[in-house]
Amino acid sequence: MTSLYITITVLILIVLFSLWVAVYLFHRAIDLNPDYDTKESLARQIAEAHQTLEQTRKELNELSAELVKARNVISESDAAKDWLEKNRGTIESLKIQIAATQTDLDIVTKKYNNAVQELQNINTQLQEAQSKLDSCYWLCKSTENQRIEEERRFQQLQEDVAKLNAAIADANTEVARLDREITKKTQELNSIDGQRSEAERRLAECEARKDEVEKEIREAKENAEKDIAKAEENKAKIEEKIKELNETISSLEKTRNSLKAKVSELEFELSSYTGKENVLAKKWEDLDREIKIINISNPKKYGQQEWLGEFESALKESGFEFSSRLIKAFHTSLKVADYSPMVVLAGISGTGKSLLPELYAHAVGMNFLQIPVQPRWDSPQDMLGFYNYMEGRYKATELSRLLWQTDCYNNRDKAPKNPGMNLILLDEMNLARVEYYFSDMLSKLEVRRGLDPANEAKRRAAEIVLESGAMGGTDALRRIFVGRHNLFVGTMNEDESTQSLSDKVKDRANVLRFGRPKNLIKVNGNEFADRKDKKATFFELFKDRAMTFDFWQEWQNDSNRNAVDVEMKKIAEVNDMLARIGRPFAHRLWNTTEAYILQYPGSARDALIDQLEMKIMPRLNGLDLSESFVSSEVEHLGIWVDELGDDVLSDAFKRSKEDREFFMWQGTERDS
Repeated sequence: MTSLYITITVLILIVLFSLWVAVYLFHRAIDLNPDYDTKESLARQIAEAHQTLEQTRKELNELSAELVKARNVISESDAAKDWLEKNRGTIESLKIQIAATQTDLDIVTKKYNNAVQELQNINTQLQEAQSKLDSCYWLCKSTENQRIEEERRFQQLQEDVAKLNAAIADANTEVARLDREITKKTQELNSIDGQRSEAERRLAECEARKDEVEKEIREAKENAEKDIAKAEENKAKIEEKIKELNETISSLEKTRNSLKAKVSELEFELSSYTGKENVLAKKWEDLDREIKIINISNPKKYGQQEWLGEFESALKESGFEFSSRLIKAFHTSLKVADYSPMVVLAGISGTGKSLLPELYAHAVGMNFLQIPVQPRWDSPQDMLGFYNYMEGRYKATELSRLLWQTDCYNNRDKAPKNPGMNLILLDEMNLARVEYYFSDMLSKLEVRRGLDPANEAKRRAAEIVLESGAMGGTDALRRIFVGRHNLFVGTMNEDESTQSLSDKVKDRANVLRFGRPKNLIKVNGNEFADRKDKKATFFELFKDRAMTFDFWQEWQNDSNRNAVDVEMKKIAEVNDMLARIGRPFAHRLWNTTEAYILQYPGSARDALIDQLEMKIMPRLNGLDLSESFVSSEVEHLGIWVDELGDDVLSDAFKRSKEDREFFMWQGTERDS
C-alpha cells in the first residue's frame, strides 16, 4: 500500500513539474516574441538596403551606358574632323581645277567670239564679191579671164565659210562640255562644303555635350558612391544587430534543447510506468495510417508508342486539348527524372497545368498525389510533417505517408517489394519560396542517381530522417528512402503574387511552358460539372492500369542511340558559342540533354529543340547586348538557330533580343 502511495505521489509530482515546464515555455515564448519581430524588421531593412543598393548600381550602369554613347558621338565627330583634315588637299585641288576650267572656258569663248566676228567679215566680203561679180559679168562680159578669177575667189570664200562654221560647231561642243564639267565640279564642291559644315556642326555639339555628360557622370558616380557607402554602413549595422540577435536566439535554443532533454527524461521515466512499446506505437500511428495505393499483383504490360497513341486519342475523345508535342515533352521529362528530378509546368492560370499530370498518372497506372502548396511554407516540415512534443507523436502528411508506405527498404514488412510508380504534384509550387521547403528533398533526389539502394551504408546519403524527439534513441528513428519510383511535378503561375524559381531549382528541372489559348471558347452551363464528366469518361478508358518501377525501367531503355549522336554534335556547337560569351554549361546539363534526346519518343530534332528551349536559352538571360562582342556572338547564335528550321524557336529567339538592352528569354508558345 505504501509503494502505491509513493508511485501516485511521484506521478503527481511529474505531472506538476510538466505543467510548470509548459507554463515556463509559454511565458518564455511570449518574452521572445518581440525579439523575433525585431529580427524580422531588421531582415526587411536589410532587404530594402539591398534593393536600394541594386537600384543605385542600376542607375550607375545606365549612366555608364550614357557615357559610352557620348564617347561614341565624340568618336564620330573626331572621325569627321579627321576626314576633313585628310581630304583638305582634295578639296583645294578641286577648287584649282574649277578655276583652271573657268580660265579655259574664257579663252574658248573669246576664240568663239573672234570666229563669229571673222565669219561676219567674210560674209560681208562675200556679198561685196558677189555684187562685183554680177556687175563684172554684165559690164565686162568680154573680159573672161577676170570673171574666172572672181569665181575662184568666190569658191575659196565659200570653203573658208564652211571651215569657220565647223570651227564654230567644235567651239560650241567644247563650250557645252566645259559647262557640264563646271556644273559637276561645282556640285562636288557644294557637297563637300555641306559635309564639312555638318561635320563641323556635329563636332561643336559633341564638344559642348562632352563636358556636360562628363560632369553628369562625375556627379552621378559621386552620388552613387555616397549611397553605396551609406547602404554598406547600414548593412554593417544591421548585420551586427542580427549577429547579436542570433547569439540571443542561439542561447535561447540551447535553453530550449536543455528543457527538451529534461522533458525527454521525464517521458522516459513516464514510459517505465505506461509501457515503452505503447508510446512508440502511438508516436508513428499517424504515419502508418493506411492510404489508398494501386495494388499490383500481375500488371499487364503495354508498349510505349502504343500507349502514347492511345493516350492522345483518349484525350481528344474526352474533350481535353493538349498538343502532341507537349505530351511527348512531359512524358520524356518524367523519364529523365534521374538527371532532372523535377518537372515544372509554367504558364498562366487555367491552361491545364494541374489537369495533365492527373490524367497522365491515371492513364499510365501511377499513384497520384496532388499537394496544394501554401504561401506560409518555409521548411521541409510543412511538406513532410513534424513531431508534436506535447502529444508525443509524429504528425504526418499525405506525402510522408505515401513515401513511407512505398519504401521497400526501410518499411520492409508493409511496403510492396515491387512498388508502383508515384506521381506527386506540387500545385502552385511558387506560392512559397521553393528552395525553403523543397531544397533538401531536391538534393536527396539528385544524390540517389547511380546509388545502389540495397547497400544500406550508401543509401543513408539519400534518405530523409523524420524528426521524432529524443525518446527512444536511434531505435525510434524513421528514415525514408525516396526511391526512383517517385516522380515530382510542380505547377507555377506567372503573376505578381508568386515567387520566381531559384537557379538551383531551374538547373535541376525541365520547365515546360503552357501558352495562352489562341481561341477562347465560351463555356455554357456548369464548367466544373462538365470537367468532372469529361474526367469520368477519360478514366473509364483506362481502368485497371498499373505501372511498376520494373516496367517503367523497360520504357526508359527504349531509346535510339544513333539519333542522339547526331544531335549531340549540335549541342557541342552551341556550347562552343556560349563559351565565347562566358556562359558555357557543364556535365549536368550535357547529361540531361543527352538523356532527354535518348528517351524522346519522336523526332530527335524536336527533342533537341525542346532542350534548347528548356535548358540552354535561359542561360543567356542578362547578357548585355550593348557590348559589340556579345551582340555579334548572339547574332551568330541566332543564325545557328534559324538553320535548325524551327520557326517558333527562331521567333522566340528574336523576341528575346529585339529592342532590348539585355537578353531576356521568354519561352515559346506552340500550337502543336
